[in-house]
Amino acid sequence: MKNTVYRSDIDGLRAIAVLSVLFFHLDSSYLPGGFLGVDVFFVISGYLITRIIYSQKLDNDFYFTEFYSKRIKRILPPIFLLLSLVYVLGYFIMLPYDFYKLCISIFSVLFFSSNIQYSFRTNDYFSGDSSEWPLLHTWSLSVEEQYYLLFPLILILFLKKSKNNLFLVLCILSLLSFCIAQYLSYIKDYKSISYYFIFTRMGELLIGSLLAVSTISLGLKQFKSNLLSIVSLIIILFLFLFVDNSFIFPGFIALLLCMPVAIIINSKDTVVNKLLSHKYLVYVGTLSYSLYLFHWPILAFYRYVFNFGYDGYKIPKIDSLILLVVIFLFSLFSFYFIEKPFRYKKTTKKQTFYYYFLFPSLFFVFTSIFTLYSNGLPSRFDDEIYGISIYSHIDKNLCPALINIGCKGGAVSSNKKIIVYGNSHAEHYYQYINDISLKHNYSSSLYASGGCGLLNDSKKCLFVKEQFYNVKEQADFIIIAYRWDSVYLNPEAMLRLKSLLKDLSQLKAKVIVMAQPPSINLDPKKINNCIRLGFNCDYNLAVNPFYPKYNDKIKSVVDGFDVIFFDPFINIDLKNYVDDINNFSDKDHLSLYGSKTLYNKKKDIDIFDEIK
Repeated sequence: MKNTVYRSDIDGLRAIAVLSVLFFHLDSSYLPGGFLGVDVFFVISGYLITRIIYSQKLDNDFYFTEFYSKRIKRILPPIFLLLSLVYVLGYFIMLPYDFYKLCISIFSVLFFSSNIQYSFRTNDYFSGDSSEWPLLHTWSLSVEEQYYLLFPLILILFLKKSKNNLFLVLCILSLLSFCIAQYLSYIKDYKSISYYFIFTRMGELLIGSLLAVSTISLGLKQFKSNLLSIVSLIIILFLFLFVDNSFIFPGFIALLLCMPVAIIINSKDTVVNKLLSHKYLVYVGTLSYSLYLFHWPILAFYRYVFNFGYDGYKIPKIDSLILLVVIFLFSLFSFYFIEKPFRYKKTTKKQTFYYYFLFPSLFFVFTSIFTLYSNGLPSRFDDEIYGISIYSHIDKNLCPALINIGCKGGAVSSNKKIIVYGNSHAEHYYQYINDISLKHNYSSSLYASGGCGLLNDSKKCLFVKEQFYNVKEQADFIIIAYRWDSVYLNPEAMLRLKSLLKDLSQLKAKVIVMAQPPSINLDPKKINNCIRLGFNCDYNLAVNPFYPKYNDKIKSVVDGFDVIFFDPFINIDLKNYVDDINNFSDKDHLSLYGSKTLYNKKKDIDIFDEIK
């Protein structure tokens, strides 16, 4: 039995898939459902790979080593070129923590698990933040590779045990996958898992596999109906145009897309097959792997440099045209100098394993470990301010842990104690309070962790609270700091605050609630980075329009207790402070530099002087 013969119309279908993804990633308004192009790829991959494996297995000519050797030569050389490009660009462009996270992503790509890594990140595939992750698109490659590991085992098992039930088993597995995806996509906490995981995406690949099994073993003939193929193409284009990220996806919509894709794959000599066989579409289809690999990191790095906001970024049209040219140039280089030559170069299986997989993988493993160990290579920045002070809201030498339990500052040996309690807003005030503690000969300690707002009852946050309550009676001063603008209109949060203040007001310690600093609309780190790179960095900085309303609300709550409300920004030239973007580490946190600036502006009359 022969393996799959070349079909130009399938390359044309690949072209439609990759172009839809490309234009969606360039600007989702161009093609709202363009992300469905990935699902078209899944069906094609499932079909082609199953025809290869199933045909060879029926002829007793399938060998795992041969199969995976060909997969390695086909897939890995362009991926290693991609990782090289991304690492080098990241070295010059990215800030330390982002470069650190990039190396985690490189690790996940090497082990074909980037879909798992991205599924557990805070933001989902459609969020503004994720559009700047240079290796996000590799999630789909990981799904395919996991399928290439799993499916041959399933196929071989059922060919040995129950060949006649293979089609039924694959049908059940596919429907089960679509049902699980549909169910999980409804649940907010599981949407990312549903989008990225193999067990929710496997159904799409299995549609292609079912088609291959049907044509080889069940006698399914290719369709020659123009009407059927045209209707299928119209359905695909309709979904590309009218499905968007507000739909429940993946799930049954993915099934609705996969069926017409399978029909077109199984069509022959129709007007659609002729259209898809057009030489320009076929040429783009042959480039589709390289186009897919390189389009996303180029767009992601562009957005990383020029997007200063938090709600996504529209690339200007002239820049879009330039980026398209750059993307095609990289793709052409990858195809002609890497993908094609390495794929067809004659090598032994042992050579393929060592030179195509092991040695390049080890190089990137050690490079990534070195970068991770150095916390993103902050030494790349000549100025310590660029490397540390303006990009961090807390001194990690003083408080190195993610959960800051009792880290010491101020006059450490003093018997007079200040305890700071809260979330990341307590952390970003700690440098300011540490300077005040030194001035007045107090020791200071911090009990806080990012994300531990008033309503967060996670294990981590309850642990912080428990540790604070264990030591609160030892304090002379207790300073409370949270982000107020996100909770001041929430009745439940205000009840939590009142309960906290009631507990603490019974202590001998003086309790002080800190006002929230003004928040800004842009990311100061990104602005500074753009300036550092020498680009034209236009931006319009603005303060949160609800400032200081949220502070006024909190003050009205605090005034009902024997507690002090303190706003260190009173009597400060706010415009002058905000215009110096180095004072902020992000839109709502002060930087270490900003905390020191605040202390220097208020050191003559600080919180203790005002209390006295």
